[in-house]
Amino acid sequence: MTRQARHRFAPQALVVMAALVMPAAASAQFGTAYLTRRLTELQGQYAAGMNAWGPVQTGSLNRGARRHFDLVLPAGACYKFIAVGDGDVADLDLHVRRATREVARDTAVDNFPVASHCTTDQARVDVELHIVRGRGEFAFSVFQGPVGTMELTPGSPQPTQTSLPTVPAQPGQVIVVQTTRPAVIPTDALGARLFELAATFAPGSVAFGAPRRGSMNRGDEQNHAIRLEAGHCYTVIAVGAPSATDVDLELFDPNRRRVARDRERNNFPHVSHCAALPAPYEIRVKMHRGEGPFILGVFDQTGGSASIVPAPAPMPAAPPAPAPAPGADALSARLTELAATFAPGQAPASRVFRGAMSTHGRQDFAVNLQAGRCYTILAVAAPSATDLDIYLFDPNRDRRTSDRERNNMPHITFCASLPGPHTIRVQMYRGEGPFVMQAFAQ
Repeated sequence: MTRQARHRFAPQALVVMAALVMPAAASAQFGTAYLTRRLTELQGQYAAGMNAWGPVQTGSLNRGARRHFDLVLPAGACYKFIAVGDGDVADLDLHVRRATREVARDTAVDNFPVASHCTTDQARVDVELHIVRGRGEFAFSVFQGPVGTMELTPGSPQPTQTSLPTVPAQPGQVIVVQTTRPAVIPTDALGARLFELAATFAPGSVAFGAPRRGSMNRGDEQNHAIRLEAGHCYTVIAVGAPSATDVDLELFDPNRRRVARDRERNNFPHVSHCAALPAPYEIRVKMHRGEGPFILGVFDQTGGSASIVPAPAPMPAAPPAPAPAPGADALSARLTELAATFAPGQAPASRVFRGAMSTHGRQDFAVNLQAGRCYTILAVAAPSATDLDIYLFDPNRDRRTSDRERNNMPHITFCASLPGPHTIRVQMYRGEGPFVMQAFAQ
């Protein structure tokens, strides 16, 4: 080989050698140390204030493969399940199952799934990791914290609130604990529109913290974390500028399950939900069509929660609620008539809930029920609402009963086997307009 040929070969050889060396260096950063460091970062983001529960689990999986972890969780705590894959894992999913029921999951298209679950009793759970796309190494860890102390994602402000003192209850007495929050009503057009819609979709509610603002282009989405109070029902409303022609809204619970959404083709989506746990929820706002600024507000429909204090002996049946005075609204009068027919002699077990919806809209309300007692739940809507349905979910979010008859006065009877907040879902199947709903105890 000539001197000139050797000179031409040298740069090419360096390129080949670099190509052989670089993949090894790149793969080194995706080892156990890298995955453990990523877990620590994710803990700071999603499990701040919680402690590691058990050792970090590591392994490797091919595409489509699954790995199971059998865990026994002590009672009275909240848990964060966090996994992370290396750079070759494009989509890693996580499922948490208790017996045959899935209690938490994260199936987002990413390689760092996060799921949450809180226990009231000792629970044996199966945690499944599933590589949907890609192949490579993973790390998995569990973090534990007391119920109600899970922190918000950094940068998410806590809503300011002032609670009145707790009122001591006598056995069998219904106590409503009111919560007040300072409402800062904006003066701009978007803010004014937000509070106009709140008066329509959540009448009588109070603003839960200050409104949030943002701006997006078509296809963009923004997530907002907010800590909700157990036993309270909330309405979340977003309003886009006229240039934002289609804004969608979704709400995810602490287990990252979607619990409500509005994908109607308008720029003022709204959803309602009753929180079962005092924990951070995630609100997702998406710009489906158009672009521009938006405002987001959360409104507390409950203003407190109605709890029946267990009595040492069965309470005598109380007379039904008295008929409304002359001039009271027709829906309340109709509700009283229905109570005399379907719940004769039963005592009110909740206040009268009110709302207004259009076709396919739904609102959730929380009512604390006492184990071992039976209840009748009634709802009635305006004549313009031709088909109103109601569903009842227990504290484990299992649907227990429903009335889906084609009328606007649904009613259900239910005997509670679990104490605590049950969710009553009112859904407008056909028509639109206001409605009222109330629970009665047998």
